[in-house]
Amino acid sequence: METDRNEALELVALGVLAEADGPVGSMRLAEALQEAGHDLSQATAGRFLRQLDLLGLIKGDGGKRGRTITRDGIARLEDLRDKMTMREKSSRLMDAATVTDLSDLHELLLVRRAVEAEGARLAALRASDAELQDILAQAQSHVRDVRAERVPEAESSTRFHRSIAEASHNPMLISVALVLLEPSNPALTGVLENVSVQSSRVAGHANEHVEIAEALISRDPERSQRLMHRHISSMIAPVQDTLATGNGLVIEPLLSGEIGLKLS
Repeated sequence: METDRNEALELVALGVLAEADGPVGSMRLAEALQEAGHDLSQATAGRFLRQLDLLGLIKGDGGKRGRTITRDGIARLEDLRDKMTMREKSSRLMDAATVTDLSDLHELLLVRRAVEAEGARLAALRASDAELQDILAQAQSHVRDVRAERVPEAESSTRFHRSIAEASHNPMLISVALVLLEPSNPALTGVLENVSVQSSRVAGHANEHVEIAEALISRDPERSQRLMHRHISSMIAPVQDTLATGNGLVIEPLLSGEIGLKLS
């Protein structure tokens, strides 16, 4: 968090210097920082200017006339602005992935189906042999749990899907998939597992995991994509049915204070 704060201060300071007609001193910087919500004294602003000077981001003549931004400072300002834009976009994505009711869950699963189906296709093409063996081992573990009449742990299912996304080796897809798989509402994973239990789909999902893993091992991108699409469609079905019929039989056990979802 200290790094985030320093970057926020840098963004304001370098922005002020980049837009200034002449050198900027500690008084002007302190005013700009206060306008941006950072309550720093003039003395603290002066020390911050000296830090930026030592980093080569700004320069002065050693007197009290203030400092101007350097070429490195302009490059740093552009990097910080790009980073801030990415943070804002990530924040919006996290907000969108927050599940508060069944409609949200349904919409999130539709996006997961598109993203993860493509992730499976890419994983079949790009994953290392070691990654694919690990994915298969996870899937086989799920089947053993079901045969022993144990419900696989919610996290183990999430880990399986996360492993396939990571094996796609597509940085953008991985970033989106991780947000969708681990949204800011921590109850989501448990909700999905409970939906599977209540709708008697646990064994089917475990077997589907193995089918997907075997398609990946076979390096068959089209089959891997098709199986992942079908797998997540089977996760969508009970949620969609409940939304369409208003029948809470499958979802009602989830509507506890602990999970806190609303039936829409």
